[in-house]
Order: sequence, then structure tokens, then C-alpha cells
Amino acid sequence: LTCQGYSYNFAKNGVGKNIWLCKDSRHHRCLGRLHSAEEVEDGILVEVVKEPSSHNHAPDAAFLEKAEVLRKLKVTAATSSHSTASVVCQQQFKELRLRA
Repeated sequence: LTCQGYSYNFAKNGVGKNIWLCKDSRHHRCLGRLHSAEEVEDGILVEVVKEPSSHNHAPDAAFLEKAEVLRKLKVTAATSSHSTASVVCQQQFKELRLRA
């Protein structure tokens, strides 16, 4: 799950909400938390119940970009009849074209 440039991992269900921890909660000992409504669709947050708390590090743009590329790759692979190698090559070509 991503929100405001930060990535979160599911922690637990609360009463009428889900609680998410910053993906760097262990590595950086970050205390960033997010409370959401119970609906999350394809990693896209439907409703924030409580705004994210403070992080002790900057957002990781490279991680978020990588996650988005992988998400697109999985969607393409699930709907394609091409080989895995072909799907990967097509996705890489699309990403390079977008950056040019």
C-alpha cells in the first residue's frame, strides 16, 4: 500500500479499520502508521481513516517506481498469452519509451 510517497505493509485489523506500518518500520525503526477503511483494492487505498503519522526518513521514490513497474508487469502477464520473456521485454520497452 502506498500513500503520500511512503509504502506500508499490513499490520492488523482494528475495529472497522486496517492498521498499516511503514515498510521501514524494522530497518529504520520508523513509527509511521496509517489507518484505513477495510477496503483496499489492488494496493490502492479507498479511504484513509486517520492521516499517516510522521516518518523518520524521506519517501523512497525508487522503491515506489519499482513497485509500480512490477504491478504493471503482473497485470500484463495475467492477461497475455505471450511467453514470460516476451512480456518482460515488452514492459521494459514501454517503460523506456515513457522515460524518453
